[in-house]
Amino acid sequence: MRVNKLISMKANNLIRNGFTFIELSIAIIIIALLIAAVSVGNNMINQAKLQSVIKDYQLYQTYFNAFVNKYNRIPGDMNTAFSIWGTKCAANSSICNGDGSGSIDYNTDVNLNEISQAWNHLYLAGMLNMHIPPVTSITGTPGVTAPASKIEGAGYIFRSYPSVFDASVTTLCLASKDITPSYPLLGSALLPEEAFLIDQKMDDGLVDTSGNFKGGITGILRVTQGSNVSAGGCVNSSTGAYNTAQTSKACRLLIGLN
Repeated sequence: MRVNKLISMKANNLIRNGFTFIELSIAIIIIALLIAAVSVGNNMINQAKLQSVIKDYQLYQTYFNAFVNKYNRIPGDMNTAFSIWGTKCAANSSICNGDGSGSIDYNTDVNLNEISQAWNHLYLAGMLNMHIPPVTSITGTPGVTAPASKIEGAGYIFRSYPSVFDASVTTLCLASKDITPSYPLLGSALLPEEAFLIDQKMDDGLVDTSGNFKGGITGILRVTQGSNVSAGGCVNSSTGAYNTAQTSKACRLLIGLN
């Protein structure tokens, strides 16, 4: 009888001084709901960032086409730019002008690196609502020498990419800073799964009967690994299958403009 009384007293003390099982259950449910809400919120934010890439593409394609229609030249490749804008463009014509070849060429020499000049040409033409300083180096900095993306650490460059598209195709490339700071935006910006989701919305991204996420090497939207990733880290260059097992950023996104 005395033992039962002691047990009852201890139980009452636990109820008074701690959580009941019901209270603990409610607390666990609330915590689980909060975790789920955070997860859903983060997913929505990420989806919005990916959607912004599509909107950016549409905007910059409009700028690109307007420039070509006005000057009959490609920004960055334009070989008459210095005669129009002078030192507002760059210190001299060899840096300001492109070679007029019809492609935006990357080069480690600032005098020959047309991708560093492309946004500057658009700005000087009044088609880009962002100040781009005259080119003094080939460094690419999102928000300074190139428009920034809502994808963290990433920005956009125009360039021709003959190993991915035909040499005559100008691409809008989404990439991050390269591991070598003096180089332009050549690093990875997206997970392969994220690149696929954009491909699926804009182009020919699909899941085949074997469960492969494909479309990375066909259509107007294509991908390649960033300069800091080994071959195959983003996409299989033979099958176009995205490497969705990759859990770190591995892809640059390339969208054909013409």
